[in-house]
Amino acid sequence: MKTTVIQSGIYWIQWVVILVCLIAFWPVGLLLLWLKMRSDLKATLVASATLKVVAWALLGLMSFLILLMLITDDKYVYDAIPGFIILLSGCAGLLIAASIANRKAILYKKLISIVVNDGITSIDEISQILNLSYEKVYRYLNRLINRSLLKNAYISEAHRAVVFPDSNRKEQENVRARVREHEPEPEYTIVYCKSCGAQKAVVVGKIDTCNFCGSKLKG
Repeated sequence: MKTTVIQSGIYWIQWVVILVCLIAFWPVGLLLLWLKMRSDLKATLVASATLKVVAWALLGLMSFLILLMLITDDKYVYDAIPGFIILLSGCAGLLIAASIANRKAILYKKLISIVVNDGITSIDEISQILNLSYEKVYRYLNRLINRSLLKNAYISEAHRAVVFPDSNRKEQENVRARVREHEPEPEYTIVYCKSCGAQKAVVVGKIDTCNFCGSKLKG
């Protein structure tokens, strides 16, 4: 059984467009942000922490500007305060959304690390490790599979586990075996993907791609 990749129409929208909308008209920006995070899980894994930092910076900047306006004795400045309060609300909304996305990104990275790096594929065992229900872990894993972050994998209902094609697993085992045996040619090193947390054996000095999210890995 294979799953299909689901991508919504918001997938192509760039983060800079969303940030501009968040600043200019934050209700639309928050909606675009929510849709982007649902459709582009890889981008969420990469950008959620940065987005949280940006949100804190904007929140601090808006708070400072409002404070500066309050201590400035100028009628025109006072008239602009409501507009800045609206922008401040948008920054607060961005911070909340970014914090939620960051928590989910951390959870997804833990799942990828457990399944890919540690080789634990039993959903019941993963549930015990993460202290989550079977249904929640199943749903999170299914989303990773649907977004091709667990490439070619599927969930076996009978075995209650994630199943990978033998070819992918055999390839990884062969490469890791060569690493353990310290073959002189070629020389491999284990590289951890900064985007999704998976690991891959990469030839030293070469650039490869992550099998799960497609990010560049340098050996």
